[in-house]
Amino acid sequence: MHPLGDVPFSAARILKGDQKTTTYGIAAAHDSDVRGIFKALTDLPGLKGKKANMVLRDFYELGVWPLSNVQLINIMPDNRLMRVALRTAIIRPALGKLLNSLLDQFDLQYVLATTATEAAFREVWKRTAKFNGGKCIVNYPGRLDELIFRLADPKTGCCKPNAMACKTHKKPPRFAEWAEGNLAYDFQDCCPFEGVCPASTREMLAPYAIQNNTWMSIFTGKGGGGGLRGV
Repeated sequence: MHPLGDVPFSAARILKGDQKTTTYGIAAAHDSDVRGIFKALTDLPGLKGKKANMVLRDFYELGVWPLSNVQLINIMPDNRLMRVALRTAIIRPALGKLLNSLLDQFDLQYVLATTATEAAFREVWKRTAKFNGGKCIVNYPGRLDELIFRLADPKTGCCKPNAMACKTHKKPPRFAEWAEGNLAYDFQDCCPFEGVCPASTREMLAPYAIQNNTWMSIFTGKGGGGGLRGV
C-alpha cells in the first residue's frame, strides 16, 4: 500500500471525475479565475488554503498560470508571519498572550492565529493605498509574503524568535542587503518595523501546530506560544 493510503488516487479521481480535468489543466478548467482555482485546489485531499494560496502565487509569478482576480491571493500565514503579526500587534490575543502549545491540544489557537494573520495582512495591504496615491503597493496580499518571511528569518532576519534586532540594536546585514537589492529599500533603523511594534508585544512568539512535535525544542517566552518552558 502507498504510505499515504489512497490519498494520491483520491486526488486524481476528483480531478478526472468531478472537475473533469488534469493537474496541468486546472487553471484552464476554471477560466484562470482565482476563485474557481482556489476551490478546486482546496477540494483535493490534504490541500488547504495556505498551500492553495502558495500554488496560486508561485504559478502566477512564474508565468505558468495567467490569472484573473489575483487580488484574492492571500499571504501564507506560517510561524514567521504570525510572529510578525503578533509583535506588530496587527493581531491581538484576547488574553494578552498566547497559551503554551502543549495546552492547546486541539490546535484551536493555531488555527485562529493563522486565520487572523491572513485577514490582518489583507487589511494592511488595503491600507497601503492610503500612502501610495490610492493604489496598493503590490497587486495582491500574497506578494507581501517574501518580505515578512525574510524579515522574520531566524538566522538572517530582524524579527528573530529571541535575538530580535530591536533588542540587539544591530541591523542584520543579509536582510538589509536583500531589501536594498530586491526592493530598492534602504532602512535606517535596525528594523523596518522598529517604529511600529509596541514595546509590550515585541517578545511575543507565535503558536506552533501541535503535530510539529516542537515542544522540546521551541520554548515559550513572555508572549506565550512555543513549547514547554514558561507555562
